[in-house]
Amino acid sequence: MREPPRPWIDRGEQLEDRMLRHDVGVERMWKGLVFASDDEFRNGTLALTRAPFTPPQYKGAAVNPALAARIAEIRELARQAREATTHDERGRVYGELIARCATCHYLVRPAH
Repeated sequence: MREPPRPWIDRGEQLEDRMLRHDVGVERMWKGLVFASDDEFRNGTLALTRAPFTPPQYKGAAVNPALAARIAEIRELARQAREATTHDERGRVYGELIARCATCHYLVRPAH
């Protein structure tokens, strides 16, 4: 039995809020792939492209420009995913998107 999608509440410009949006989008895209749901997949891509165009903030300051560029790449991949018509195309773009997510998380990892 599928669980209902989590509702999205847009809370603002903070980086954490945008990352929550990305989490919702990636989860919906994954469910769209696994359950072959065009609507779920499309809703995931929409969640990823809803971020404002202005650079995200972290504790009131603009984030690292490299991170902002990566977020723009995620948005572009989500647009490409929305245009994909086959399961294979969607899977390929989803894989690229997850790989880009990893580079962002690497940029913001805590120092050891």
